[in-house]
Amino acid sequence: MEKFKKSLIVVCLLFLSGCASVMHGSTQDVGISSTPDGAHFAVSLADGGSSITEGTTPRVVTLKRKHAYVVNFEKEGYESGSATLSNQLSGAVAGNILAGGLIGWAVDAHKGADRKLVPENIHVELKPQQATIPAHTSPPKEIKSNDQQQVRPPPSS
Repeated sequence: MEKFKKSLIVVCLLFLSGCASVMHGSTQDVGISSTPDGAHFAVSLADGGSSITEGTTPRVVTLKRKHAYVVNFEKEGYESGSATLSNQLSGAVAGNILAGGLIGWAVDAHKGADRKLVPENIHVELKPQQATIPAHTSPPKEIKSNDQQQVRPPPSS
């Protein structure tokens, strides 16, 4: 009977811990927003490369957990901005190693399911562009006209 209890506990722990691939998947939804709304954004890999996805804020995008990303923001009349999404080892890895052993962890590591994107939501406040004033301005030119009209007061009654 004692052996049965121990076996039951082990089986329950296996079901409760689960592997990260099944529990979390290899992708994650990330909210992207800005102040003001309506900024164009482009998501690219942090180690360089072309844009993976782009859109207009606010929006939720689905990204692979195994990569780190850079999100660039642009809006007319505002300075551009950027934010970084890093991928960190998830806390579920320890349970996965206990439950699934090194094979389970290796599968999750290959898929990126052992990681999470941080932060889960990105918000960037874009600053208005400063008005530019020319460095050298010349005084306005005087305009001369030969057609001068005479202004008369209205007739009195």
